[in-house]
Amino acid sequence: TIDFTPYTGAKNEVKYYIDGVSVGSVERTEDTQNIGLNMVAYGFHYRVNSVGWFDDCAMYAAPPVAPVMGAAQTLSTTSIRWKVTDKSNNEVGFKVVDAAQKIVASAPVSNGTGSAVSMDETGLTPNTAYTRTAKAFNGSLDSSPTAAATKWTLSVPPSKSNVTCDKAEGAISSSADFTFTAVGGFTSGTLAQYRYVWNTSPTHTWTEAEQVWNSGDLILSAPSDGSYYLHVKGYNGENVANGTLDLGPYKFFNEPPTNPTSVTETHGVQTETWQSTVSAPSFTWSGATASAGIAGYLVYFGTDPDGTSTDSVASAAYTSSAVSTGTYYLRLRTKDSAGQTATKWMTAFEFNYDSTAPDAPEVMDDGDFTGSTTQLHASWYASDDESDIAEYQYAVGTSQGGSNVVGWTSAGAMTQGKINIPSPGLQPGQTYFISVKAKNGAGLWGEVGSSDGIALAPSVLTIAAAKMLPDATPVALSDKIVTASFRSNFYIEEANRTSGIMVLSDIPPAAGSLVTVGGMMGINAIGERAILNAVVNVEAAADPARIPAPLYMNCGVLGGSAFGPYTTGADGGTGLNNVGLLVKVCGRVENVNEWDIEISDGSTTISVFAGGIDIPELAVGDFISVVGISSMELDYEAEPGEMLKPILRLLDESSIIKLN
Repeated sequence: TIDFTPYTGAKNEVKYYIDGVSVGSVERTEDTQNIGLNMVAYGFHYRVNSVGWFDDCAMYAAPPVAPVMGAAQTLSTTSIRWKVTDKSNNEVGFKVVDAAQKIVASAPVSNGTGSAVSMDETGLTPNTAYTRTAKAFNGSLDSSPTAAATKWTLSVPPSKSNVTCDKAEGAISSSADFTFTAVGGFTSGTLAQYRYVWNTSPTHTWTEAEQVWNSGDLILSAPSDGSYYLHVKGYNGENVANGTLDLGPYKFFNEPPTNPTSVTETHGVQTETWQSTVSAPSFTWSGATASAGIAGYLVYFGTDPDGTSTDSVASAAYTSSAVSTGTYYLRLRTKDSAGQTATKWMTAFEFNYDSTAPDAPEVMDDGDFTGSTTQLHASWYASDDESDIAEYQYAVGTSQGGSNVVGWTSAGAMTQGKINIPSPGLQPGQTYFISVKAKNGAGLWGEVGSSDGIALAPSVLTIAAAKMLPDATPVALSDKIVTASFRSNFYIEEANRTSGIMVLSDIPPAAGSLVTVGGMMGINAIGERAILNAVVNVEAAADPARIPAPLYMNCGVLGGSAFGPYTTGADGGTGLNNVGLLVKVCGRVENVNEWDIEISDGSTTISVFAGGIDIPELAVGDFISVVGISSMELDYEAEPGEMLKPILRLLDESSIIKLN
């Protein structure tokens, strides 16, 4: 009987026995070591009847003992290290297989029980669980499988390419919400979850107690203005971390910027000030604020006071091209780095430019003749459509535009004035011209305008002397008392009450004034003697005490007869001419209407003219006294034809006194 024992022992030899007695041994061959033993023929020589003969012996091996699966180790996102402990000494190697028994990793024999063997599986998918078993093998003989082991690959580490935000790092946002996206989602091939922290620190020390983000987008809000950071740490399905990422800063500022507080035109032009020297303005400004940082300014420069524009500048400066005459508005609106703008536009500067001079003024003196040698009066007016009139200057000369009597003198913005004539004063026979020029708000002077001329009228001492002069004769009367003042005329009188006369004037002085009058003798529209086109100089302000007491007379002599060849009296009048005097009459009321009162004192009935004056409550039969001016009016109903009749021109309501 020939017996073989499997290769065992320290030398891994195969032993041979004949009839139970060891006759030799053979060490394991390379084939049996590396390939595994299926059936190997070993030759052994026996003494037989024929020399050189031997018998072939066939040997069969047993399957190796199964190894023990150890704790697997995750190496990376795509590899796992599987570990086994050798439990046999007749294997040639180990292999790791998947559920389909596909070999995914292998290693050569360890040559000794108790040895640890590692096998690395590569080409795997990140964040994926893999379940494997291991076997020992000897040629085509496998051991039974180990217990199954499961291990996850690492997750893909976070990076700026797989964790994105809807707002750029470093950019400033006016929205408090920031949306973060895990590119690829939370699944096999990426990761299972992130832990995250949202704060204002650029770094973070991890505690593993941070909040979890494992689905959808992550929407985070900034609680207040400032810079924020997102810190994330990725994990696989076994909650094993792989990589951290700090994102930010993300800047949130929702307080709108403020507009500038100070604006300067670099050539020295002042806002709201007309000028003619700078047509292409340049501006700088300061004082704007923005918690998010100033990104620039929206700028409008044009003629619309409420204008807006999408034009912008990055710096606090703006230069315009040359403009034409007009008013232009620099309007600004601050922009910040968060894309916000100031709450509203501001008008930062009003730029006024005028390149055209004003028109020549129209100049009006008071008439053809004046009675004063020391004073003239004139009014004037000029226009400037753009910058208006800032100043007038006047001069007086013996020719239009001349200044040989009074040099150029500022009148400010006044459009009329009294002009004092220096010694020796105005001279008879000489015409004087008042000339005026205007300066506009931009400082440009216009052409000179002149009056049509005024001369000194010959002076007479008394009103009576003036009445002896023919119509159209220049005349001057000095220091006469104004006794009554009406809408378009007034009356002057001698202090001794010897004579009075009407003076036609658009601006009558107040009763009680002391005046000098210059004009031409003539008559008014109804034939009453008057001084026409009068130039009036008030020598002393109104004082009621200066007015002479009214001259009392009866109604029958009111008006009187003619005075000399040129001054008529009332038709049919008798006695001294008293037209123009301040008088007083008494009588019984015969009739009252809206415009006048008829009274009679027994000598005749006269009309008291009260146009424009509220007549006191009177009744026919009342006895009254009346103070007024002896004057005349045309009576169109007289027979045989119209005639001048005497009237009393009532001064005011208080000039009527009831006597009964």
